[in-house]
Amino acid sequence: MARRRQGYGGETKIMKYKKVIFDLDSTLSSIEGIDELGKLRNMGERIKSLTRQAMSGRMPFGRVFIRRLELIRPTRSELLTIGELYKNSVTPGAPELINWLRRRGANVFVVTAGYTDCSYLLTDYLEIPRQNVFANRLIFDAGGQFIGVDQRIPLWHGGGKRQVVSKIMAAHPGKTICVGDGIGDWEAAKVADGFIYFGGVAYRPEVAAKADIVIKERNLLTLRRYL
Repeated sequence: MARRRQGYGGETKIMKYKKVIFDLDSTLSSIEGIDELGKLRNMGERIKSLTRQAMSGRMPFGRVFIRRLELIRPTRSELLTIGELYKNSVTPGAPELINWLRRRGANVFVVTAGYTDCSYLLTDYLEIPRQNVFANRLIFDAGGQFIGVDQRIPLWHGGGKRQVVSKIMAAHPGKTICVGDGIGDWEAAKVADGFIYFGGVAYRPEVAAKADIVIKERNLLTLRRYL
C-alpha cells in the first residue's frame, strides 16, 4: 500500500513508487560523458553522432559502446576529469529531487552505461549509496592506460539495463519507475511499473513517442508530481 507523505507544496502526498531508477547522462547530469571524452581526443562530433544513433535506437548499442571505446581509449585520469564535469553540470533540480525522494522513504538507484570511475563522483555528490549505482567498469594497466571493459557487467550491451533493473526489482520489493532519455531506458522500464522520459536535456523524439509520461522542462523537480 502506498504511504501517505507530506507533499512538496505542503499538501498530503501519496508516494506511488517505492523505487526510482535514474539514468545518469543527460538525466542526472546535463552532459553525455562519452561525448566529452570524445572532445578530449578531438573527435567530439564523430563520437556524438555514434551516441545519437545508439540512444535513439538507430544502431545497436553494444556495437556503438565498443566502437566509441576503441576510438577514444580513455585513461583513468580522463575519467576523473569527466566525473568532475558531471558534478559541475548536474541537472537543475537533481539534488533537490533526490533529497525529496530520500525523505519520503523512496529507494533511489542509478543504472547507467557510463563508467564507475566517473559516475561515482556525481552519485557520491548526490549521496546515492554506491551499492545502488550500477555502471560499467573499465580496466586499466598500472599506468592508468585503457585495456578493456569488464564484460561480466551486462551494461555494455543492448538489453543490459533491462537485466540490471530486473535484478533490482527482485532484490527490492515495491513499485518501480525508471527515468531516462534513451531507448535503453525505455526498454529497461518494460520490466518495471512505469517510465518517465526526461527530455529536458536531450530530446529524442523516437524515444519520447514510446513513453506515457514526457518531461520537457529542464528542471528534474518537475518529476515530483508523477512520483
